[in-house]
Amino acid sequence: EIYETFFNRFKELPTAQYKITHWDAGWWQIKRCLTEAGLEGDYFAKIEEIKKKIGAKICEEAGRLGIIGSTPTDE
Repeated sequence: EIYETFFNRFKELPTAQYKITHWDAGWWQIKRCLTEAGLEGDYFAKIEEIKKKIGAKICEEAGRLGIIGSTPTDE
């Protein structure tokens, strides 16, 4: 839905500011254009929430496996 909004409203967005001239715009460029235009804010908020949850799970599992720790070891 984010990409659909982007391409449907392409001419209304500040694409020049983010150097978007082609169909191959990157995620960051699309996100910045839509955010600046006040579009799709709810979707981006949901994505950020999901990223935080996934990051917490990865960190928890990495700690459990001893990949990362809260204090440096003397090894």
